[in-house]
Order: sequence, then structure tokens, then C-alpha cells
Amino acid sequence: MTEKSIIEKVKRIYFQSDGLNATKFYRDYCSGYRYVSRNQSEDKGLFFISPIGSNLEQYLRKKHYHDLSYDLEIAIEGAVYCLMHYGYAYIYINAEYEKSENEPENALSVLTSLQIGEIRGLITQRTFDNIEFWGIGPIGSIHRNNYNPSGLVEMSLKDLGYSKTHFSKVAKRLDKYDTTASDLIYNNNDGYDFSEHLRKNTIKEFKISRELGWISHFDELSESQYLYRIIKQNKLKISMMKYVVDSINKSLQSFIDLDSDGRVSINLNDIDYDKLWKKYSEGKITAAEFSTIIK
Repeated sequence: MTEKSIIEKVKRIYFQSDGLNATKFYRDYCSGYRYVSRNQSEDKGLFFISPIGSNLEQYLRKKHYHDLSYDLEIAIEGAVYCLMHYGYAYIYINAEYEKSENEPENALSVLTSLQIGEIRGLITQRTFDNIEFWGIGPIGSIHRNNYNPSGLVEMSLKDLGYSKTHFSKVAKRLDKYDTTASDLIYNNNDGYDFSEHLRKNTIKEFKISRELGWISHFDELSESQYLYRIIKQNKLKISMMKYVVDSINKSLQSFIDLDSDGRVSINLNDIDYDKLWKKYSEGKITAAEFSTIIK
């Protein structure tokens, strides 16, 4: 492929625009993890290195010195977004090595720092010791990078049991029922009833998103329907989050020993959602108690 064709392909994949419903759909599943999953009783961020003070934490804090949990959260949420939108995602672990001044020239370099970040783009060439990757820069520029294969974390939606386009198809179907995009609103159409239009579209949105738990409007849901969908949302978010963290830890094994040097962990609320729903369905807890537990 020529440089021009590669750039055009990256733009075609990543620079597409979504409608209002699709934008809300991806935002609800791919952001704000700290507010729905974090164990508030623990004095740590949503993502942390265990054990505290381990070698891995020291390597990462040399590059993520301001807020390690926040940096990891941004990378992980970005990866989940790409998984749901494009069917695949990449994270790169940048490792830096140095030699001590007093060591002989033939001495091995020592790992000094690690940096974890989400990247977007295309792999155009792969060899044993190098991956050519055309990535998107911070202001939308597209340029070629050369990455160490050991540091590239490659993730696929298929690993989670979904087809590559599973969520993007749902998002596109939801966009079809966005009433704000309807020409009927802006044209003078006799007999057009916006309230009825909205009601019918909302019912269609609920049917499309029932298994995923997405909530487009609150006023059409009963208390039980709302709680059921919140459970669906949280379970999906947590499964996505755990998959990305597990993928990062697997790749970290190229640089460190997870058992002795530490690993990326998640500070999650320990909630058995299936058990919780069963108790609610049997009337053993109220809706208010249910809501308090899952917050």
C-alpha cells in the first residue's frame, strides 16, 4: 500500500461521524468507569498496581507521575471504545532501558520505566522485531511509527464472544430512531404528532438495546426495568474492563515478572449482580436498597 492509500484507509475507519444516539451509546459504555465500578471504601483509584510499592508501580510512576490511575483509566476506556466501535483496539507499552555508567559495555541494559497508552491506527507491516504502525496523532495527524512487538497489546472483540461489528451495528440501528434527526420536525407536516413519534421510536430503541441494557429515556421505564438495564450495563462494562486489563498484564510479562514485580489491578465493588437481582425479584430487598448497592 502507498502512503496515501494508508492515510486514506485510516481516515475512512477512524474519522467517521456518529449520530446522536450512537454517540450517547458509546459514551455510556466507554466512559465514567470510576463512577459506577470503583470500590469507594478503598483509598485508591479505580486502577492501581498490586502490591503497592512494587517494581511495576515504580516503573510506571516515572512516566505516569501525576495520576497513574487516571492515566490507566483513559487508556482502558479508549481501548473499550475502539473494541465496541471498530472491533479491535491497541495499547502500547513503551519500555525504556539504560546501562549504568560503571557497567562494562557488554553488560545488559536495565529496565528503568514503563508507559502505557492507547493508540489508534493500522498495522501495515510486521516482522519478528518490528511493527510498522500508522497511527493518529493528538491533533489528527497520521504518521508512521515503529513499535516493539513485545509492547503492542492487540485486542479483539471476538475474544469476548462478539462479532467485530456487533456493537457498531446496534449503534447504527439506534441512530435510525433518533427523533432529533427527523425531517418531520423541521417541515410543516399536517397531522404530525411529535410525542407519538418519540414514543414509538423510544419503544424501538428499548427493543434494540434490551440485551445490552442501554437507557435512552428514563420516563418510559418502570423501576424494575431501569434496575435490570443498569445491571446489564455494569456487567458489560466490567467484562470489557477486565479483558483490557488482562491483556495489558499478559503483555507486561515481556518486561517483568507479574508474580514478583506486580500487576495492574482493578479496585471494583464486589457485587454478585445475578444474586442481587434474584433477591430483588423475590422481594427480599427494595428498589431503594438495590439502587444503593449498585451505586
